[in-house]
Amino acid sequence: MKKRSINSYRKSLSYEELERRRWFGQSLRERRKKKGLSLKTVAERANISEYALADIENGRVSADLQVIHKKIMRAIDQESMVIL
Repeated sequence: MKKRSINSYRKSLSYEELERRRWFGQSLRERRKKKGLSLKTVAERANISEYALADIENGRVSADLQVIHKKIMRAIDQESMVIL
């Protein structure tokens, strides 16, 4: 099977799907930054790679929203659950 490049894959996506990815990633980035968390910290807490999280935040990868959203949101909000 011939590998498809990222650009050819992205061209096959609908405008709505690309916009959904951008919106989702942007909202995650804003929430992460608002909490003062680094990409590395959230990725470690969510048990995903920094590269995967960066791709999601930049709208390059469609995450399985139900699974990844929960993992990332728990990782972002985990800070408030830590007992000092």
